[in-house]
Amino acid sequence: MSQVLSHHIFLFPFSFNNKKDITLDGWIMQVYAPTSDPVSYNQHSYFHDFAEKILFNHKDKSIVEHYCFAKLTDQSQYEIKILDKAASYLLTIKDIQLRLFEQFKIGILQFTLESFESLTKEDILLINDFGRRIYPQYLDKEKLVRSTKENFLADRISLKNLLIPEIVEDFASFNNPPYPFNYIPNHITKLIGNNVSAILDDRMFVLCIINPNKLDRSFWNTDPKSKTQNYLKNDFWYQYIFVDGNGKTCQNDAMALKLVQEATNERWSKYNTLFGVSRYSFVGIASWDKINDDFLNLYSQMATICLAQRAAVIRFSDKIAEISSNGIETDEVTTLYKAYIEFRNKLFFREITAQEQGIELYDLLQKQMRLEKEVKDLDEEIAELNTFMDSQEQSGLTKVATYFLPASLLAAIATFFSDKDYYQFDYIGLNCYGYQNITCRYLGLIALVLFGFGIGKVILKWDNIEKYFRKNG
Repeated sequence: MSQVLSHHIFLFPFSFNNKKDITLDGWIMQVYAPTSDPVSYNQHSYFHDFAEKILFNHKDKSIVEHYCFAKLTDQSQYEIKILDKAASYLLTIKDIQLRLFEQFKIGILQFTLESFESLTKEDILLINDFGRRIYPQYLDKEKLVRSTKENFLADRISLKNLLIPEIVEDFASFNNPPYPFNYIPNHITKLIGNNVSAILDDRMFVLCIINPNKLDRSFWNTDPKSKTQNYLKNDFWYQYIFVDGNGKTCQNDAMALKLVQEATNERWSKYNTLFGVSRYSFVGIASWDKINDDFLNLYSQMATICLAQRAAVIRFSDKIAEISSNGIETDEVTTLYKAYIEFRNKLFFREITAQEQGIELYDLLQKQMRLEKEVKDLDEEIAELNTFMDSQEQSGLTKVATYFLPASLLAAIATFFSDKDYYQFDYIGLNCYGYQNITCRYLGLIALVLFGFGIGKVILKWDNIEKYFRKNG
C-alpha cells in the first residue's frame, strides 16, 4: 500500500432555514458504535460524553445528524487546477462527511483528502490556500476573476471518479455581469443543494498535517543569539499556519513573531512535532503515525466542535440584528432566548476532554477563534434584548394603569359621597324599546367614569399634545 505523505481536510460551515432544503441523496446516516472499531473506541475514550453528542449520532439525545457520502470510489479525487500551472494537484478523497445541527440551523461539510505524491513545502501551501476557496474574494476592474485566480482562487476544482457524474467548478459565473452574490460553488451545491449560505467568507477552514522530512534540520535549531527556536521565525511555518499560498502576508518581523508564538503549540517540539492554530486553520508537523491518527480522528473533531460553535454564534448575531431591524416581537425574542440557552447547555463547553494536550489545543482553538469573547458579547446582546422586552411589558402595564386610574378614582369618590340607592335601577319593567329605565344620577356616574377615561387618554397622549402646540402655537 502506498504511503500517505500529507493529509488535508476542508471544513465548510453553512447555515440553512429548513432541513428539508438540504439534499441528502447519496448520503448515509452514520450510527455511532464506540465498541465497533478502534477509532470509535478511541474517540469515545478521549471525549467527554457531552462532546460526543456534538459529533456523532449518539443514542442519548444527540444534537447532530452525522452523514457520510456514499457515492465515492477508491479512485475518487479532489482536483485543484491552478491558473498557468501545467499540472493539477490530485488528492484522493478519503471521505466526505456532513453534520447537521438542525436546532441551530447550521451544518458543516467536510472533505477529507490524502496525497500520495511527494510534494514540496510550496505545493502544500498552494493546495491548502487554493483548495479552500469557494468564490472570488474580489474582482479586478480589468481582469475580473482572472486576477483572483492569479493570486489564490483555483482556476478549477473538480470532484472526479465518483459514482455520479464529475462535478466541476470553474467560477465562470464571474466572467460577465451580473455577478452572483452569496455564491456557493458546484462542488458543494451538487452534494447538499443550493439552499445553504456560507457563514464565514470565501474560505473553508483548513486542517493539514505533514511529515517533518520536508524541512531542513535548521528549522528545529535554536538561534544562539535570541535563544528562540528557528521555526518561530521561519517563513514557511508562518505561511503554513496562516494559509498563505503566495507569500507571507505579514511583513513586520516583530508582529509576525508575536502572531506565530501565540498560534503555536510546542509541547513535542524536541520530537520534531508542532501544531499551529489560526482562525481559519489547524495544522501540524509530525512523524509519528500515532500523532497522525490523533490529528485525523481526534483533533479534527475538536476543530469541528469549535467551528460549529463559531457558526452558531454568527447565526445568533445575525438573528439578533434581524429582529432588531424588523421590530422586536415577544415571540421571536422568546424563541431566540430558548435556542441560546440550548446553545450554552449543549454546544458551548469550556472543556471537551480530560487529556492534557487536548485541553491545550482546545483552549488554543477557542482563543484563536475568539470564541470566549464572542460568546460574552452575545450574552450581553441577548440580555439587552430581554431587558428591552421587560421594559416594554412594564410600559404596557403602566399605560393600562394610567388609563384606568382617573376613571377608577372618580368613580370611587362619587360612590363614597353619594347615596348608593340613587345609582340602582328603577325597576319599572321594560319599556317599549326593551330598555330599563335608569336614574339620572346613575347616568351621571357613567358620564363621570367616561370623563375619567378621557383624562387618562389625555395623560397618555400628553407628549404628543405638547409637541403639537409647540409646533402650531
